[in-house]
Amino acid sequence: MSKGVAGESAGAAIAGHPAWIVEWTVVQNGRESSFRVTDYAEVGARRLVANLLANRLPGLSVEDVYTEA
Repeated sequence: MSKGVAGESAGAAIAGHPAWIVEWTVVQNGRESSFRVTDYAEVGARRLVANLLANRLPGLSVEDVYTEA
């Protein structure tokens, strides 16, 4: 998860306000897919991260799969 600033064209946020960016990659059926979601509330972004971490592969620790910039 990283923190940015909403731009003029963000639509859902007021320009200049914080924006939380969550990026993740999943592998399903041997195929890798990457996703990126911008949330304008930290609590919403952290909830998404918690849900993604709850679904990590067995044997992987949070430190193995999560970084925050």
